[in-house]
Order: sequence, then structure tokens, then C-alpha cells
Amino acid sequence: MQNGAVTFLEKPVEYAELELAIETALKKGADLRANPSDQSAADELLASLTERQKDVFRILVTGVTNKEIAQELGIGERTVKAHRHAIMERLEADSIADI
Repeated sequence: MQNGAVTFLEKPVEYAELELAIETALKKGADLRANPSDQSAADELLASLTERQKDVFRILVTGVTNKEIAQELGIGERTVKAHRHAIMERLEADSIADI
């Protein structure tokens, strides 16, 4: 259910619970960035993308829809879906959250 999330919060959320979730996420992010072998592996995977896939990827990670990506790049939505699928395979990701 979390699909890559650090935690799952239900409304209404207590301030202390929210603060703990944010601290946990920041620490997890810092730990991931601190491991250079993970970074070099990620860099290699990103380098394996084609230039067009990199264009799609840069927009995709901002959370916009396929339709918006298509409009911004001037390509068809089906083409975006094909690039998105190829990106997921090349980056060995099961979801956008994994990316």
C-alpha cells in the first residue's frame, strides 16, 4: 500500500506523528545519498537511458501526467507510455516511487 513511502499517515494526523515521519524520511534520504556505491549504480542506470527517455524521465519525476509530458515534449501520449515503460525496465523499477 505504501508503494515506496516511508510511512502511511491517516487523517487527522497528530503533529508529533507527522514530525517523526518527516524526520524518518529525511534520515532515510540522507542515508541513501551517503552511500556512494548506491549513487554510482544509480548513475549507471540513468546513463543507460536514451536522450528522449531522459527528457521524459526529468518531467516524469515531477509527478505530472502522461498527457502533460506529451504536451510539453510535443509527442503523443502513447509514445510517453512507451518511454515510461522502457524507463521502468532500464532502471529496474516497479513503480514511480522506486525511481
